[in-house]
Amino acid sequence: MLFAQGGEFGHGALFELRNHSEGKGPLAENTACWRRLQTLVPFVCVASQLSSLEETKNKTPAHQSKRDQQVRHIVPGEGPVEDVPCDAVCRSFYTFACTAQLEARGWSQSTCGLIFGINELGILVVLPLSVFSIQKFGSRLAVHYGVFVVGVSFMLLGFADNYAGDGAFMFLSFMFRLAAGVCSTLAYMASFTLLLALPPRRSTYYLSFLVPHAFGLICGSLLGASAQEAARFEISYIALGFAMICVSYVVPCNLPLDAEVDLLVSNHEILTPVQTILTRSFRLHTVRTGSIIVAVGSMCLSYINNTIGPFLLSELKFNPMEVWATFALLYCTAIVTACVVGSLCDRGAPPVLFTATGLICMLTGLFFIGPADSFEIPLSWSVGVMGVIAFGLGFATSFVSVFASLNQTLQTERESTNTICGVVTAVLVVSHVTGSLLGDVTFGFLADLVRFSNSAILAMFPILFALAVMTLQVCYASSESNLITLFDETKDAVSYGSIEGSTGPLLPEKESVPF
Repeated sequence: MLFAQGGEFGHGALFELRNHSEGKGPLAENTACWRRLQTLVPFVCVASQLSSLEETKNKTPAHQSKRDQQVRHIVPGEGPVEDVPCDAVCRSFYTFACTAQLEARGWSQSTCGLIFGINELGILVVLPLSVFSIQKFGSRLAVHYGVFVVGVSFMLLGFADNYAGDGAFMFLSFMFRLAAGVCSTLAYMASFTLLLALPPRRSTYYLSFLVPHAFGLICGSLLGASAQEAARFEISYIALGFAMICVSYVVPCNLPLDAEVDLLVSNHEILTPVQTILTRSFRLHTVRTGSIIVAVGSMCLSYINNTIGPFLLSELKFNPMEVWATFALLYCTAIVTACVVGSLCDRGAPPVLFTATGLICMLTGLFFIGPADSFEIPLSWSVGVMGVIAFGLGFATSFVSVFASLNQTLQTERESTNTICGVVTAVLVVSHVTGSLLGDVTFGFLADLVRFSNSAILAMFPILFALAVMTLQVCYASSESNLITLFDETKDAVSYGSIEGSTGPLLPEKESVPF
């Protein structure tokens, strides 16, 4: 569930793992591999396997090991794509359910924010243990029980919604969302370790993870809007939970056996190097700046997901289906933007420009969604849609460009590509979940204390802070690194400059990319 639950977890991108340079040196080998490395998708921290079946039929390099040959012959259709939309459906469906409870049970925005926040808290707590759990129990069981528990939680929520009182239902909502967050994290992490075993892809290969996730978000929003319009959420809870229980038995049957793939979770191969490099990497200004941008973007996306529904219903007089169309527009905009920006970054476009553009677009989107009426811009359907499009555009752009910058910053590390992928994933996932948790809890309270337009103004300040930090990072990199160029990337240069501290470089021959 990395990077994305409903745009929050959304969670990412799958990284290329195999360096086959056919006789080239180690540095040239890393450069060639990282050139093909894909960028982060807007609301998922892991990525995927979309590409033609012809790619799996390519000849295996002569020096490739027998085990690598087995790994590279995994057919894309055998990957764990089917479980990706499950939690996305539940997350976006529950967004509409919380909106309905605002009137039916007298809930507040703070309560809805806390329920989503407890979900993110469960994710944050279980993340350090998820790799060990998958290593012990296997990826198939992790996927099965992860999706199964989420389905059971929703079925029980359906019964509780019908029979439990207000206080009991609120308590059960907290408990079930906590369990769903923990178990769906295991399922997503198991999917990630399996996807790591797939062969390298082209610039659009991550779409098979992003598209199912976004499809789940759109379908969940549609189910939630339909249930809200029919005022029958308890039946929808039960039906959705039963469907997920069925999926939990079907999906593992299509997964490759653990013995057929290198899960890359042993302490010797990835865990210890990741911990060591992660500690050193966070001392780099580029990594810390990227973490701030990811956290701020996730915080604002949580704010949009949890508050825009009631705002559109009350202020703009939308019906539930129009609210669903707004969410679908947001997710579709993010998908298209991620594809375009990811391809451009792979072809040498400077991530720093995309990062700044993304932050500015998010500011513009929040302005049109919230405080526009304070500047004599009348609230209307067109203004709201403009804000949603601008925010989706900015969110996807900033996430993709941040990941591209982190890839270039860490690519000269003298570790395997798998280990570097683990470092980038750890940085972005923790930042994303932390930002989502803060956004759920903080803006839920703000929406109750002040008007929605005022809370939108407050949500703009973290973005301004991230933009200021990024500007300082660019200035620092320009003055300290003696950059060859800030906006052009040549075929031989794999990043835009190097930052050396006063006591020497933190990482050997480390090069840093300004945000």
